[in-house]
Amino acid sequence: MLLFLLRKEHDDLFKNDKVRNETVWKKIAESFKEKGYIYTAKQIENKWKNLRKNYMKTKDNNNKSGASFKKCKYFDEMDEMYGKSPSVQPVAIASNLSEKDALPLVVEEEIVDENTCSIPLKKSKLDKQLQMWTKHLDESMQKREEIRERRHQEKLAQQKEALKTYKEVMLEAMKKINEKE
Repeated sequence: MLLFLLRKEHDDLFKNDKVRNETVWKKIAESFKEKGYIYTAKQIENKWKNLRKNYMKTKDNNNKSGASFKKCKYFDEMDEMYGKSPSVQPVAIASNLSEKDALPLVVEEEIVDENTCSIPLKKSKLDKQLQMWTKHLDESMQKREEIRERRHQEKLAQQKEALKTYKEVMLEAMKKINEKE
């Protein structure tokens, strides 16, 4: 598709802070005119935004647990351009674990060119991460169970001591009653 080809050619200009995106879209519209297509820069920009929006929706759906895999129109082309972008594949994730419970993410570093910022996680690393979290959870549950059992034993010991004291007091009272008779 011509739009993808031209968008890739002008990618450096889109990343350049000194050049306005509007200007780049106008250049792309001029290239369209040279090829015999008559579209305004705004029409082309809106088309691109719509393609990107559909791609992002599809990508988000595919990342949800239990969701069936979907593909939108031009998914492969968009994935080639944006698949490793931090907006699609975050460099870091937020967690609700407290800082002391948080386990460091294991990330495989690779040589990344200057234009990209993403560091992809390999599935095997994610499996290791999941195993570490599971082990941490199991250890935490075991500690809680040990503490609960210790408290239970302490309560039993206190009850036995109270019963022993009660028996002694009752025996003493019975002796006094028997002596008076």
